[in-house]
Amino acid sequence: MGWMTQVDQGRPAYRGELSSASPTLPELLLSVGYETFLAGKWHLTSEADCGSLPARDTWPTRRGFTGFFGILGGASSYTKPRFLLKNESQVVLAPGADLTSAITDAAIDFLEQNANRPRFLLVAYTAPHWPLHAADHEVEQNLPLYRSGYDAIREGRLKRLRELGLLRCGQTVAPVSTPAWENLPPDIQADQTRRMAVYATQVQAMDRGVGRILEAIQKGGRADNTLLLFLSDNGASNEELEAPPLPENLSDSDRSSYGRAWASVSNLPYRGFKKDSLQGGIATPFFLRWPARVASGTRITYPVHLIDVLPTCAEAAGVVATQIPKFLPDGVSLLPTLLGKLPPARDLFFEHEGGRALRRGQIKAVAMPNSTRWQLYDLENDPAETHDLAGQQPQETAALQTAWARWAEACGVLPLDSRDWGQRTNNPTGWKR
Repeated sequence: MGWMTQVDQGRPAYRGELSSASPTLPELLLSVGYETFLAGKWHLTSEADCGSLPARDTWPTRRGFTGFFGILGGASSYTKPRFLLKNESQVVLAPGADLTSAITDAAIDFLEQNANRPRFLLVAYTAPHWPLHAADHEVEQNLPLYRSGYDAIREGRLKRLRELGLLRCGQTVAPVSTPAWENLPPDIQADQTRRMAVYATQVQAMDRGVGRILEAIQKGGRADNTLLLFLSDNGASNEELEAPPLPENLSDSDRSSYGRAWASVSNLPYRGFKKDSLQGGIATPFFLRWPARVASGTRITYPVHLIDVLPTCAEAAGVVATQIPKFLPDGVSLLPTLLGKLPPARDLFFEHEGGRALRRGQIKAVAMPNSTRWQLYDLENDPAETHDLAGQQPQETAALQTAWARWAEACGVLPLDSRDWGQRTNNPTGWKR
């Protein structure tokens, strides 16, 4: 599924929904006796099929999940979510409830059921995706922190990254791209403060939910033998969807976001944003816990990818390739790596709206949408991608560009379509060869 669910672009890899030829992880786990449940967002069904009954073949309940609570699209109101489903029946939130807590509740209900079969649970929160919805009293608690402005928060986060060993001395940091806080009019300062405070409150609500889920696993006596993965979506979004001020009643806000300045702070130390193939768009947190198998404190410093999740979980559950004829994942199982073995050398490929990238170890080649020029970066020393080495290493750059082109041809990415959201949705099949 090469792009979003809004439109069918008429090309095999860009049909706007998950291909029936691609086995899902829950489908694989069903084959070895698992119960499977999704709480949260699905976002793999065509938008045209996400708002009414009857159920379609691309819904999660038809793609391997024995239970489902959530939304089919990528985002919705947190107080009045559009077309909320329990399995294949439409439901509504209870008065005063919010979507983040409801997702958590559904996940815990699944965990607390008496079951003799092994279980797979996917919790796909919408938080902190826009719109900016949160309880006023919780937002008020966060306001004092963010009144300090962009620079103070930026410096505090960089300090913390260094304390954690995630940013070493000498490694690059994305250049400052925020306006001077002291030069902003007071009303804009107040609006920006409130937007970030709401965003932080949404993250805190998600954190509480994760904590409750971990407590439920512990209470059920399964913590040591539960493989737990926690990872974020792509990088922070710089979308600015509604002009200030943020509505006084947050639930009246349909498409509010926290904007480019705060997103640049969220993405530190990287450059770029959610849609980009720069590290600010594709480098995300990824934690794994399995006390019975993996030593606490283990850190993997070489690149892994979301495509590795399916083969990792499949191996952990005892699925073997011969059980599923179509089981030919691009990723690799991380279990040998977690037990101390070196991972296989490989290339990792990216494409989104014409933005391209290839990572080979710590070397990364990047090309921006509508550009034929490839850039080259050493991520070991330059994680912020500020020093382009393409001019100094033209042969290396050309080799990576050729490797990307071979992958793109094999995966149906070519011809490259660099149109943005509006252009694609207004003219889905208007791409050019």
